[in-house]
Amino acid sequence: MSPTSLPSPCRNPLLQLIDQQAELYLVVIDDSGRVRYANQFACRLAGGPLVGQPLSDQLVLFGAPFDPATLLENYQRSAQPQALTVQVTNDLPRTFYFRLQRQDGDLLLLGEINGDDIALLRRNLIEANNELSNLTRQYQKANSELTKLNQQKNHFLGVAAHDLRNPLASILAYCDFLLEDIDQTNDEQIRFVQIIQNSSRYMLGLLEKLLDIARIEAGKLKLELQPTALDLLIRNNLDINRPLAQKKGIALQFHSHESVPPLRLDPMKIEQVLNNLLSNAIKFSHSGSTIRVELFRTGDCATVAVHDQGIGIATKDLAQLFQPFTTLNARGTAGETTTGLGLAIVQKIITGHQGRIWVESHEGRGTSFFFSLPLTGAEI
Repeated sequence: MSPTSLPSPCRNPLLQLIDQQAELYLVVIDDSGRVRYANQFACRLAGGPLVGQPLSDQLVLFGAPFDPATLLENYQRSAQPQALTVQVTNDLPRTFYFRLQRQDGDLLLLGEINGDDIALLRRNLIEANNELSNLTRQYQKANSELTKLNQQKNHFLGVAAHDLRNPLASILAYCDFLLEDIDQTNDEQIRFVQIIQNSSRYMLGLLEKLLDIARIEAGKLKLELQPTALDLLIRNNLDINRPLAQKKGIALQFHSHESVPPLRLDPMKIEQVLNNLLSNAIKFSHSGSTIRVELFRTGDCATVAVHDQGIGIATKDLAQLFQPFTTLNARGTAGETTTGLGLAIVQKIITGHQGRIWVESHEGRGTSFFFSLPLTGAEI
């Protein structure tokens, strides 16, 4: 019999139906296990012709190799269909239950999917879907409660920061008054007042950042967009931060690689971004080093880069760098501290401008912060 010819058992109408339309796995194999005939359904599962191939290549075998004689013996002894798992092209394997019959020296295998298995699978899918629906409802409820708690937290932060800001401003004002009238020969009194003044100034800055975070997370980030020359904004900000850098013996440089047209942005908010990035660079840079600021175009965006030669950021800290209240193990090169709020605010401001911000750093070799803003301006 030619391998491509229809074997005699398939010449009757019923087996022709099985050959052409039924979703039954029908193959005829020789004693070596090679396929002499396969119906169209079996070929579709295999993704192509099966004649001439070992049937074992189409099976998922668990342990013992495929042996047609043993399979037939087990079937005849138990009088129960034999389970074989068949590989399926671009899908999960399927388990068929085969009945076997000797035919002209070959072995005919006719497999079907067990109806009980299908029913069990359907029940399991229904149960899984119901469980998923329950979990989704629980998640939605928990998410709603978390949203309410977050709103309460933001409201509390806003109220607390606002109520504490005025007393701290008064303390600062009285410190200025005391420093003007205090006996200038009394170094100890001057030092005490200066400690109070510096601590109050730090706390006031922290409260301002808490207010910013509370407003931003409450969805109250308001941007006053206007055409702005970004290069001039950067130069002015460098002039503001230059005395702080000079105090630590750090040089500030700026280079604009190409002409960047005016952008629609909020100059005060972007200046807040630049202040934070530059003050951080100064804080974590060594005396005698250089901080380089660059402006260039990348596609339809203007990109600003702030490079320092400081202590760098540990790889494990990079992922949480823009999260609120994140404080890193590293301290400033002159012992400066950080609130852990500045970069979170910076990210919110850049995102509000439809831009993005990212960082590259090597511990001990410096850090580079980048932010990009669309040349067309943000549609707020």
